[in-house]
Amino acid sequence: MKQMLTIAALLLVTGCSLLVKGPGVDLKAVRITGLDHKGLRMALVLDVRNDNDRELVLTGYRYDLQVGSLPVTRGEVKERTAFPAGSVTDVTVPVTLPYAALAGLLQHQDDAGRVPYRLTASFDVESFFGSVTVPCTKNGTFTIPEQFRKSSILNLLNGLLKK
Repeated sequence: MKQMLTIAALLLVTGCSLLVKGPGVDLKAVRITGLDHKGLRMALVLDVRNDNDRELVLTGYRYDLQVGSLPVTRGEVKERTAFPAGSVTDVTVPVTLPYAALAGLLQHQDDAGRVPYRLTASFDVESFFGSVTVPCTKNGTFTIPEQFRKSSILNLLNGLLKK
């Protein structure tokens, strides 16, 4: 018990300098990679920022992506990945947007093809104290490529119906 109190006091005195900061995550790009029987295949390109003064080692992460108010995809990756100190690293997460979700997504976009998203993730990070789970939530918008926008799809359908 005395050791636990000593460790707690040491942490209070030294502040957060001993603790590892979690990674910063920004959605850099959404790329359309294909279309198949399951839906629209995309790649989410994330900028993962390590603001620590030492290497940050992830042992896994979980993510949940909502587009508009629709749940699109979620997943978990158990993979060891090291991010150098003070760096930004691209991480690509492949996702498939089912056709039902694609129809809902088209209803949420504005005329410029901008769609709101919410990315919720948690990262398992190695630290001096063992594995620490760091939560992260990012809200923003991304732009749908012209050929996948509502107006383009409606024009295509209209052209097909006139034939």
